[in-house]
Amino acid sequence: MAPRTYDEELKFLEKLDNHTWRIKKGFVSNMKVEGVFYVNNALEKLMLQELRTHCRFEGTGGFQPAFDMNDPTAIVSPGGVGFDINCGVRLIRTNLSEKDVLPYKEELAQTMFDHIPVGVGSKGVIPMSARDLEEALEMGMDWSLREGYIWAEDKEHCEEYGRMLQADSRVVSSRAKKRGLPQLGTLGAGNHYAELQVVDEIFDTHSARKMGIDFTGQVCVMIHCGSRGFGHQVATDALVAMEKAMKRDHIEVNDRQLACARIHSQEGQDYLKAMAAAANFAWVNRSSMTFLTRQAIAKLFKSTPDDLDMHVIYDVSHNVAKIEEHIVDGRPKTLLVHRKGATRAFPPHHPLIPVDYQLTGQPVLIGGTMGTCSYVLTGTHHGMETTFGTTCHGAGRALSRAKSRRNLDYGDVLDVLQIVQKRYRRCKYLPCCGHQQKMHSFTTNRRDKSSAMAKPISPRKRRHSSDSSSSSDSSDSSSSSSSSSDSSRSSRSASPPSKKTGKSTANSSRRRSSPSPKPRRERSASPQSRKIHVNKLTRNINKDHLNEIFSVYGKIKTVDIRRDPVHSHLYKGFAYIEYSEPAEAIKAKKFMDGGQIDGQEIIVSMVLPAPKPRSRRYSPPRSRISRRSPPPPYRSRRRTPSPPRRRRPSPPKRRRRKSSSSSDSD
Repeated sequence: MAPRTYDEELKFLEKLDNHTWRIKKGFVSNMKVEGVFYVNNALEKLMLQELRTHCRFEGTGGFQPAFDMNDPTAIVSPGGVGFDINCGVRLIRTNLSEKDVLPYKEELAQTMFDHIPVGVGSKGVIPMSARDLEEALEMGMDWSLREGYIWAEDKEHCEEYGRMLQADSRVVSSRAKKRGLPQLGTLGAGNHYAELQVVDEIFDTHSARKMGIDFTGQVCVMIHCGSRGFGHQVATDALVAMEKAMKRDHIEVNDRQLACARIHSQEGQDYLKAMAAAANFAWVNRSSMTFLTRQAIAKLFKSTPDDLDMHVIYDVSHNVAKIEEHIVDGRPKTLLVHRKGATRAFPPHHPLIPVDYQLTGQPVLIGGTMGTCSYVLTGTHHGMETTFGTTCHGAGRALSRAKSRRNLDYGDVLDVLQIVQKRYRRCKYLPCCGHQQKMHSFTTNRRDKSSAMAKPISPRKRRHSSDSSSSSDSSDSSSSSSSSSDSSRSSRSASPPSKKTGKSTANSSRRRSSPSPKPRRERSASPQSRKIHVNKLTRNINKDHLNEIFSVYGKIKTVDIRRDPVHSHLYKGFAYIEYSEPAEAIKAKKFMDGGQIDGQEIIVSMVLPAPKPRSRRYSPPRSRISRRSPPPPYRSRRRTPSPPRRRRPSPPKRRRRKSSSSSDSD
């Protein structure tokens, strides 16, 4: 497919109303049905700008598809679900107000840090054995309820009641279980967060009171997390198996990440069971962090979670595929709905939402970014008819990670955050859902690597800085005593230099002249590396992907990424990239270390250049005498020679006499 111009791309887009666009067939190859997407005015400008920028590439946009379960050719795709399976948002209410929390703002953020592990490679504090993990994968939040980590009401206010019944831990690989075992109760990295939020404005009082949101200024806690490395490994294993199934069933896709299999095939059924197990793991993970959050806040305010009314309002999921009943062309059908980066939004009186929200509709949680507001919505019948009861899962990004690092300065970001902290911002919303209340986050207990610009000073540096400040204060106090020494020092330096040495006579009279030392030979500048090492890559990343991502930092000479010896269609999880200039390699390492490619956080490090071989001069072989150790130093006290060692006389040998019988025989 040849690249098209921007005007040719626009022919495949049709604007239906102020927020709805249709994508016609032929926009990408192998399109079976038309696509529809929803944007507001601000996102529309960004969308057209991105289309103009990338019109020279072949694109395969994201989707939220639904496949008929009764169709034998229907497929299931791990790419349509996402790597972080069941990444979701949970909202917890409290009876605290903003005035109650502001005096303890820093202490509260610190205690949240202490209770919830964060960051890449973090390990959880919830004790769990391999047997417990097997039970949690199949039981979901029922396991957390049995172990005492949640309340019974928490299970009611969660999608699928916190458990997918088709989960089977036997189809999950041992590597996935090994990655997920130490990560239970951890927040992770990327766009995951656990933050305190304040209710800023209430639009529908009746629906808000049904959720327990009673007044403006009420403090809530929002947790955004998923299945961590467990879900990522499940998706990676499924992609490997489905690529083989595609060759067998003659299925063609435009991108390897959209690898799929028939729903009723062995690969499709195994993935649905493993995905359900990963979804249960994510619910247990958020339930564990709910337990830790309740303990942290109750400990600070010297109360109990029950007295603080820390109930779960709702837990929504995205990055999951579910079997649901929908009306298609006037007829009910059983569909497998993939929601990648999308949230379920069911209307009132739907049988799959809790009894508490039957009259209002399912709560929908839309998380904001740093400095912007989050929203709590409810599903509507219009959204059910047009989008299979689906809406967005949260605020996205206007710029890519690499572009934001290049264009934004950390000082400007901090200034904007300080301004936003003083006056709240209002966010725009999708028209398919009714708004209930707006929440503003005033403190977070985790920041992404790209946003954490200011590094803390180590204790050693703090001591050094304090010592320097104290020394400066002491120097000011002792200025009078040092003035006399300065004057005497200046009088010595003012003495005329001698004719021979050219030094001052005072210094030459004090010490005898010594030969000037030989000038130290200057070291040559160490060569800078032009090569970087990229680690923790997903196995479907190829050379073209790396060229497109890393070429923005400079001219790339070579990209060395090796294939897996067992699975030749996959690559190993690391690569070497060589630039033409060392400054370009340093820039790529600076901006890409800790970033994400294909949802996986990568590690970028410099590759040290090979040292130059030293030139060894030929030296004649030395004699054996010269290699001997030097004689011991002279000692004034002589040692008396030790007496000769006396040998113990050996006993005389006994002669053996011959017997008389032997002599007679002879």
